[in-house]
Amino acid sequence: MTTFPLPFLGEVTIGSAEGSTVRLTEASIAPLHAVLTTGSRMTVRDAGSGASTVVGTRRLAPGETSQVSPGVVMLFGTVTVVVQATGASTRLRHVRSHDYFEGRLEDECARADHSQGAFAVVRLRFTRNQAQALEEGFTRHLRPVDLVAMYASDEYELLLTDATRERAEEITGWILEHVRAKGLGELTLGLATWPSDGRSPEALLAAAGAGVHGRSEQPSSRVSAGALEALQPLVERVAQANINVLILGETGVGKEVLARRIHELSPRASRPLLCVNCAALTETLLESELFGHERGAFTGAVHSKPGLLEVAEGGTVLLDELGEMPLSIQAKLLRVVETHSVTRVGGLKARIIDVRFMAATHRDLEAEIARSRFREDLYYRLNGVSLVVPPLRERQDEIAPLAQAFVADFARQAARPAPQITAGALAVLERYAWPGNVRELRNMMERAVILTPSDVIDLVHLPLERLGRTLPLERVSELPPLPRGAAPRASVAPPPTTAFRGGAAPLAASVRPTYPAPGAAWSARPGTYSFTPAARDESQVPRGSGIPSAGGQGDERTRILGALERCGGNQTHAARLLGMSRRTLINRIERYNLPRPRKRDES
Repeated sequence: MTTFPLPFLGEVTIGSAEGSTVRLTEASIAPLHAVLTTGSRMTVRDAGSGASTVVGTRRLAPGETSQVSPGVVMLFGTVTVVVQATGASTRLRHVRSHDYFEGRLEDECARADHSQGAFAVVRLRFTRNQAQALEEGFTRHLRPVDLVAMYASDEYELLLTDATRERAEEITGWILEHVRAKGLGELTLGLATWPSDGRSPEALLAAAGAGVHGRSEQPSSRVSAGALEALQPLVERVAQANINVLILGETGVGKEVLARRIHELSPRASRPLLCVNCAALTETLLESELFGHERGAFTGAVHSKPGLLEVAEGGTVLLDELGEMPLSIQAKLLRVVETHSVTRVGGLKARIIDVRFMAATHRDLEAEIARSRFREDLYYRLNGVSLVVPPLRERQDEIAPLAQAFVADFARQAARPAPQITAGALAVLERYAWPGNVRELRNMMERAVILTPSDVIDLVHLPLERLGRTLPLERVSELPPLPRGAAPRASVAPPPTTAFRGGAAPLAASVRPTYPAPGAAWSARPGTYSFTPAARDESQVPRGSGIPSAGGQGDERTRILGALERCGGNQTHAARLLGMSRRTLINRIERYNLPRPRKRDES
């Protein structure tokens, strides 16, 4: 990376010609590529050479001028340029890429699952005039352990580690007040906390995004129903009976959608369907929510309250994330399922109830029973009929219709025409393993709609770095070539080394060659760039890893061992290589009784 000092007021020429203020010698750079004007209002103008100039997510027309501010990413040919304020008295705050953010979020979910900790995901939407004040707010109020990334050109995402909802609201409140105090208006914010709003990266990002864009996950529910057509005959028969139903499947496949379909087709459709997330509540709160409580049963119980099992009279109760239910609650629930009566916490009188039970989980409950983490008698009581929702990677024909439906939904919400997905982009989507399933596809299409300024979603609008990690080895060579001049990156959001400083001018432009060829690395010296072959880090870029592609279950143990060996025992990287979530990999390791890698190998 090379840094060029910029004048406080004046014009800066950017190009490959000698005498350019910022001289870039890449082949994609025109002799006079663009002109940057600094001062109270900073702008960049495409010089009309025909070479590509992109500001944020929008490509400038020849001769077009666009306003820019510190932290906004500009792409000249294949070179990324970021203007930074360089106040010496302020500390550096890195702005990471969305791909990096997702990787860290996945690791944080795994750590929180193990330690029962808490953290928050925040998405902040801002306008150009709010950008500098917002960055100052990050510098002043975020902790060193917090992570900032760029979701889109007008949207940041934050990972607040070891933060409860109350703590996260306090931190974001300081940042909002900092912007508000400068008279710049309000920011739009979405906040999601683990585990109450989700236990996977896809669920947390979707929940935070719903807060920013003012919508629910109805688009996901509506279009993912198409994945259930194969189960439809069985669903219709099961719905008419009063039997309890256990729905199994990976996180994000649409288990709740299936439960709603069963309820809507059942004779109980006119009565309520109430869902309780067993992972989102503490043991005491879960007990009170399910069974209700009498006045004075515990501190704060100033009134009697009926539980969900009573409120759902005549309807259906869905126990989501059943595998996370504490054993003490399992024992009380078993009594309710057997007797169809419920006794409130602190109460003496049992109340007869008429409800149907459905349960959903991503866990292998039989394995949980073997580890004495789940009651076998409750398992058989709830498992009247088991329905398995297959993962998205096993429903390849549905990927393109789902993606197009998501794009149409998000474009409608943005009041714009729906972009078309190119054949090349669809080919990549269909080859991806989708460890986050339908919810991950939904999040990816939402971001693609945000990133594309045109009526086409192409490869440059997809997170190719992430998609490439789980493409089966034999299919990598089948990928369609990138469009001429397109860069093989996830997006035009800032790379992991992008940074801003709070404070005012002077300014500096940080320039780095962005797209080295596979198997090589870039090294930079002032004024020039040299190309140096380097060994590829297989733990970071697992293509060509030699891991056999997915086959039958008999091969799975061998593939997992091979992936762990190739990744030096790093479970996160091995999971991406295998096309599954880290949690699923850990479950497979336990199922096959494989030795767990030492914790010091995790990163």
